[in-house]
Amino acid sequence: MATPDDLEAGLALLEAAAAEARTERGGKILVALAGSDQPLRERLVERLTDRTTFLALGFIDDVPVAVAVAALSDRLAAGRLARIEALYVEPEARSVGLGEELLGVVTTWAEGHGATGLDVGVLPGVREAKNFFESAGYVARYIVMHRRLGSGGG
Repeated sequence: MATPDDLEAGLALLEAAAAEARTERGGKILVALAGSDQPLRERLVERLTDRTTFLALGFIDDVPVAVAVAALSDRLAAGRLARIEALYVEPEARSVGLGEELLGVVTTWAEGHGATGLDVGVLPGVREAKNFFESAGYVARYIVMHRRLGSGGG
């Protein structure tokens, strides 16, 4: 689990994840919806001390190259749900198992906090991410459809 000493590395990785997401279909809208009026640095500082949020980094040779962020929600009548808000591995560090390792750590954290399920969103067209989560036992249960209106972007 990340500590305040990991703030700069976590921030850089989450910014890289957002930049990559913006290049994918639907990514600009997703990043905009995930944002808030509060700057990312301030949100990350809060998350490092919030017991309902999990932040972890993955390293290769003491260099942070992966990040995972998850949060708990008790708003469901069926029980507590955990949601992976970000799981990002730098492109040159993919295919070495860091994603699987971070997913396992997030899963253990969620189970340890009484979550009855774990959700993650995947952008359409990012087949590598879809295949990654499907190979870990995830199934699609809700698909968001979008239509542009007028000259609106997205």
